[in-house]
Amino acid sequence: MKNHYLKALSLAVATLLLQSQAGAAPTSAELNSVKLYGDVTIAQDSVSGWGPWTEFEPPAAGNPPLAQLPGTSELYRTLPQAATPPGVTPPEVVTSPPELVGFGAFYTLINNGTPVTDDRAHPVTLTGTAVSPASAGELLPDTLVLQMNAVTGVYPPPTAVQLTRQEDGTYTRISNLEFTKLTLIASPDAPTNAPAPVSFYQLISYISDGNTESNATVQGVGHSGVIGYTTSITDIAALRLGNVVATYNGHSLVNQQASLAPMTMTVNFGQSSWTGIWNNGADANGAIGFSASGSISGAQFNSTTGSITALDSNNISGSVRGAFYGTQAAAVGGIADITKNNVHHVDPFIAFKQPTPSTTPTPSPPSGAGSQ
Repeated sequence: MKNHYLKALSLAVATLLLQSQAGAAPTSAELNSVKLYGDVTIAQDSVSGWGPWTEFEPPAAGNPPLAQLPGTSELYRTLPQAATPPGVTPPEVVTSPPELVGFGAFYTLINNGTPVTDDRAHPVTLTGTAVSPASAGELLPDTLVLQMNAVTGVYPPPTAVQLTRQEDGTYTRISNLEFTKLTLIASPDAPTNAPAPVSFYQLISYISDGNTESNATVQGVGHSGVIGYTTSITDIAALRLGNVVATYNGHSLVNQQASLAPMTMTVNFGQSSWTGIWNNGADANGAIGFSASGSISGAQFNSTTGSITALDSNNISGSVRGAFYGTQAAAVGGIADITKNNVHHVDPFIAFKQPTPSTTPTPSPPSGAGSQ
């Protein structure tokens, strides 16, 4: 406060001096005799100069930089930003819902429900569209349209068919000279404490006098495979972000359900990669054995070209493709399309995620144990 009083007094004295000159310019002595603040006089202060501070020179290295805030590259503290401007609705996050997807195999000529000849093994891809919701505890909608990729052959299966659930649990479509039936077949590895998100299936389409399944002259085509609801993209992204590594154990269907062969897969979601082994890597018990590896794209996976190998043969080629099914990729399912020793195989498979073993720390001995 003292400096403010001195400054006001000095200005007042200066004003009186100037007024007493009746418009005459003040002399240097007069300007040097009036102090504005501290030891600075009117003569030393100027709007066009730095007064006594002009004698200071900047350092040779330049002016020192401003101190930065810890842990930031900004020189100044940034103001907090609102996540969404007032009055603006944030964009809705759209996530892809699970899809009804399947993979099939073994296109077969059928006579009165009995396989007669194998035209040859064909891979089949299926997608389903719900027409009505699923009943409680059921995997598939009560009515759905099943679409399949076109397969060439003597009697090609339908590429699209609407199926309705019957009391016996099968899904059928009956019309003049046509009868199509889809039967779900539970995997032997499916958990018993929760509904399985994927299932084996058999689809038969009678195309000659097919208005009744019991007709002795009926002929048609059939194939087996896997079908279910794929894992959501949100779950796949969370597994990838968490660098989750999971093991899947299950079986493949061999020769149209005549037998089962073991298979296992290890999936590294963080690296979007997987490896698998079928029938322990070698032919045994009428089942083909091989190993494969590949990459993940969304909720589906494919083998990498050249990754198909076997312990008992170098004459092998083919591919594996499939999808993750259920919450947090609870299961995998797909088909292995393999040619080994000049024989073509197309086998569907399903495997379920195994629980991650918990690690129990080894208790340390009490302090002083063993001392006398």
